[in-house]
Amino acid sequence: MRQCARLIAFASRTTMLAVPADVAFSWLQANHDAVASRLPPVRVPSLPYYAGGCSIERLEAARVFFSQPEHQVNGTQANLRKVTDAVTDCVNLRKREGASVEASLQ
Repeated sequence: MRQCARLIAFASRTTMLAVPADVAFSWLQANHDAVASRLPPVRVPSLPYYAGGCSIERLEAARVFFSQPEHQVNGTQANLRKVTDAVTDCVNLRKREGASVEASLQ
């Protein structure tokens, strides 16, 4: 199996197997250089998406991680801004509607 296919399979499995997003992002941080070296160059700027979800803490860790010059390639910051918008929307929605949704489920 080609390296890129393995990495895509890992990303898919983390979703399908409900691997906690924090675990997936921690794995990416620990293995960034190996992952980036095996991906086609056009895919490397998408790595900030591993920080997606609904966690401000993980987003802040991603901002720090991807602000380091060795973790930046052209397009990384643009994708990090998209992830930031999505995470912020999720957090705000959870704050605004979370209690209402929880109450309706009980």
